[in-house]
Amino acid sequence: MTRQISALFLSLVLLASCKVQSPEQAKTNQAGEPPRLNLFYVNDLQGEIDVCGCPSRKMGGIARRAKFIQRFVELKEQVIQVDSGDSFFAYHPPNVQPSEEEKQKAIVIAKGSAKLNVDAINVGLFDLSAGLDFLNELKAQAREYGELNLISSNLVNTNTNKPVFPTEKIVERSGVKIGIFGLCRESPDLGPNLIALPPKNMAEIMVKRLKKTQKVDLIIGLFNLGLAESKSIAMDVPGIDIIVVSGYPQTLSAPELVNQTIIFQAGAGGKLLGQIEIDYYRGKKPEYMDKELSRVGKELERVNNLMKELEPKLQTDASSKNRYEQLKVEKEIYERKLKELKTLPFNYKYALVPLDQNLPLDPQIDNWVRQAMKNN
Repeated sequence: MTRQISALFLSLVLLASCKVQSPEQAKTNQAGEPPRLNLFYVNDLQGEIDVCGCPSRKMGGIARRAKFIQRFVELKEQVIQVDSGDSFFAYHPPNVQPSEEEKQKAIVIAKGSAKLNVDAINVGLFDLSAGLDFLNELKAQAREYGELNLISSNLVNTNTNKPVFPTEKIVERSGVKIGIFGLCRESPDLGPNLIALPPKNMAEIMVKRLKKTQKVDLIIGLFNLGLAESKSIAMDVPGIDIIVVSGYPQTLSAPELVNQTIIFQAGAGGKLLGQIEIDYYRGKKPEYMDKELSRVGKELERVNNLMKELEPKLQTDASSKNRYEQLKVEKEIYERKLKELKTLPFNYKYALVPLDQNLPLDPQIDNWVRQAMKNN
C-alpha cells in the first residue's frame, strides 16, 4: 500500500503548490509546528459511482476514493471530508424523476459517504431531483454504516419557515475548530414547499454566527453556486477561509484567491479527488514563514529582473519572446504565493488526485457498486 500511494503522488498531476505529502511523509512533522489538517473534497459527482467511460484514461469511483482516504485515517492523520453538492444525481428536467437505476446509484453514494464518515455534504439543486422524501430515505438507508451528514444553510420549508437540514457542521481536529456551511443555488425547480434564501445574505449570516457564536478558527463554505457567484460572495463577504464549489462544474487546476478566501473545484464525476494539506497558525505565524516570505519575494524579484532584460529583444528574437512568456507564468505563481503568505491564516499544499483504475478499492463499497451497476 505504501508503494502504491507513493507512486500516485509521484505521478500527481495538476499541482498548484508543492506536492502534497503522503501519509507516511506527513508523520515527520516536528513537535511545535502548526497543526496539520488533511481536507479532502469532492463536488458534482452527479450520480457517478464507478470509473468514467473515458477512452484514454479511466478514473473515478467511490470505492477508490474510500480506500485512498482510509489510508490517512488508519495512520491517525487529521482528516476532514466534505462534499460540495450535486452528488446524488445529474441534471433532470423539471417534473422528470430519476430512474430506479439512478436511485440505486444514489443509495451507493449515500452508504459510501456514511461509511467514509464524510463530515458535511451540501445539498445541491440536482440532489433534490427525486424530492426531499428521497433524501430522507437515503439518510435512513445509510444509517447502518454511519451518519449521512446533509447540510444546507439556505434551503427553507415555506410552510414552516424553518431550515430543512442542519445549517452548519462543526468539527474539531488537533484543537482547530472548523465551521462548515453550505449554500444551494436559487431555482424554481427545488420542489414543493422549498425555497433557497439568497446565498449572499445567508453567507453573511453564517459567517457571523460561526465566528461570534460558535467561535470557530476556520470557516469552509460549500457553495452549489458555480464559480462566478462563489467568487462574487468571496469578494463581498469577508471571513470565509475556503470555498469548495459545485454547480456548473469545471476543474480548477490551481485554486483562486479572492480577498482572503481560497476557492477550489475538482471537475465532475468524481474522477479527481481534491486534497488540501493545511498547516494552521495559532495566532502568530511560525518563524519559518518569514523565511518563506523572504524566499518567495527574492524569487519574484529575480523573475522581474529577467523579464526586464528580455524586453528589448521581444520584437526581434523568438526564443526571448518564448522565455518571456514562461517567466510571466512564473511571475503570476510567485505573486499569488506572496499574497497568500501575507493574507491567509494558514499555509497549504494542494493537489487533485486522479483516481486511476489501478488504485485499490474498498471491497464493501465496491460490492455495492457492482450490484448497482448490474441492475443498469
